[in-house]
Amino acid sequence: MKTKTPKTVDVCMMEIAPGLYRLTSVINGADYRDEGLNRGVCSIGRNRENGEILAALDERFLGNPRFECLWLR
Repeated sequence: MKTKTPKTVDVCMMEIAPGLYRLTSVINGADYRDEGLNRGVCSIGRNRENGEILAALDERFLGNPRFECLWLR
């Protein structure tokens, strides 16, 4: 039985500020990376006020009351 490798999502074209990216959705089981910087995303969060989904190269969404942490490396 073959094991399916998780999809890698390159977020470099979604950058809105250094190390911060705007996503339209989160793919279950995917790995998120900025291939241009050769760095992995550390956290993804949904803004509780407006629903915007953001990804970051740091853990800024973990424990942040303004965001629901959706993904954490």
